[in-house]
Amino acid sequence: MKNRFYVLLFVLVAAAVVACSPYRQLMTDFADGQNSLSYLHTSTKRLNMPKNPNVKLLTPVISARLGSGDVKRISTQVMPLIVFNSCEYRYECVLGRNQISEDVPQFLASSLREETGRSGTFKIKEDSAADFSIDVEIDSISARGPYQASREWIVAIIFLIHHKEDQAGPGRAFCSYHYRLRKGNEIVLDGFVKSEKTIEMLRPQRRTSFSDFRGFYRANLVESLSETIKMNNEKLVRKINQYFRDNPT
Repeated sequence: MKNRFYVLLFVLVAAAVVACSPYRQLMTDFADGQNSLSYLHTSTKRLNMPKNPNVKLLTPVISARLGSGDVKRISTQVMPLIVFNSCEYRYECVLGRNQISEDVPQFLASSLREETGRSGTFKIKEDSAADFSIDVEIDSISARGPYQASREWIVAIIFLIHHKEDQAGPGRAFCSYHYRLRKGNEIVLDGFVKSEKTIEMLRPQRRTSFSDFRGFYRANLVESLSETIKMNNEKLVRKINQYFRDNPT
């Protein structure tokens, strides 16, 4: 009888340990979903301002490595006891192209055109007759953050009391452009713009499932990445505006 009791305890503890790791579900909930790079227009709109000169926007390129997205194991701590057991898992969630609905260079191009129309003193032209051209290279782009999951369970005879707690963040999104403004074949403006956005620590709200929470974390990382693109676009338009103010055509 005593041996059966310990066998039952062992089976319960082993089952709890196997169920403890959220890695597979985290991969499914975080890495297998997608969110949109929504663009929020908050810059001051220049009304009734002549748009001159014309600038052709060349197709943006991305030289930075943007993988498919991943969840990396960082550390595991397990405290196995007969009655009380706990484990803590730490991961890093890395955003990639598979979690973003849009093609990033195309999104950059369309959002930069919109931002130019809103706050630029110049006009984006699609044809080769434009006086100037600008090319933009995304040389650094990333969005990632930690994810921590803790599990505790108490084995009491034939009862298993299980407690779960997850938290995510603080996350970080970063994006850098290398831009060149040309007049004909001559480079007249060459520089970089970069922006960073931090996501605060997130915890599931009451009645929020862990699956929804992980999807919410992914959405926050995508939105933060979109914010860095937006800030870079605004900075870039201001720099080109300043160039044309200093060098009237």
